Amino acid sequence: TSTKAEDRLLGYLKDLKDESTDAKKKHAPDDEDKQSLELYRGKYQPKGRDAYFSCDFVQAFIDRMVAQLTDNRPILRIEHRKEKLKDTAKALEKVMQGVWQECDMQRQSFKMVHNAAVRRSAGIYTGYDSKDPYLEMLTKDQVWIDPQVQEAALLDKGEYVIIERCKPLDELKKRFPGRGALVKADDIKYGKDKGSLVKSPITSLMGFGSKKLETSVIPRAYVSEALIKDRQCQADGKELFPYGRRILYTKDVVLWDGPIPFWDGVFPLDWFDWSVDPEHPWGISAPMQMKRLQLA
Repeated sequence: TSTKAEDRLLGYLKDLKDESTDAKKKHAPDDEDKQSLELYRGKYQPKGRDAYFSCDFVQAFIDRMVAQLTDNRPILRIEHRKEKLKDTAKALEKVMQGVWQECDMQRQSFKMVHNAAVRRSAGIYTGYDSKDPYLEMLTKDQVWIDPQVQEAALLDKGEYVIIERCKPLDELKKRFPGRGALVKADDIKYGKDKGSLVKSPITSLMGFGSKKLETSVIPRAYVSEALIKDRQCQADGKELFPYGRRILYTKDVVLWDGPIPFWDGVFPLDWFDWSVDPEHPWGISAPMQMKRLQLA
């Protein structure tokens, strides 16, 4: 059973999400994102006459631009400033290359840029779990950002970031003994009209799935990760959360609440907007920029 303190915390987190949702709907409305996706798929054509372009110009342009941005593999290199550190630098360089391969960063980068081109913006979660690097592509629908942030590159200037993922109940029970067993399954629907179950850009962009929305066979729940700048101090003046506060929770259960483990004190999210908008970090999609040309 939940306590009053837990209910208050969940209510506060809901208020943060609602605040961010209102700002997101204002600057990046869902109907415009849907139209961008349909433009990418070549759905729209001029009314009353044949199109000047027989090909899907928007899709061809995006695919070419994304390929140019992501085809070249970066050169990962660590240099030593002192001769005694030469062997250490070489070892770290091999570790860095191994992490890049293990996390499939080449593919993750492609997915992030492609999703941002079609749907304004996307990001990569850059943290670690159980001391292992954990890198994950995130879509715009999975992220809530402090409305005071007006630039994607300045995400850390905000007071909070909230990230949502869909997880099987069995995984939550294993990862959070005791608390995980309290989580109830959400009524999760999936299909072509709602995007994919795991919110993958590839399945939704390619149109996989049935038009009829179906319920997930495996019990799952939406789990949110709130990263908040909490400046509470102890009696001796030391900060309770020196690098920020991290809360993992579902709609009615707090799974974990404690300090952010990342020593740099920066939100573990790199956000990329396809085209910069001066008022918000959600960006402008490529299909919206080329809409008139596609309908010519």
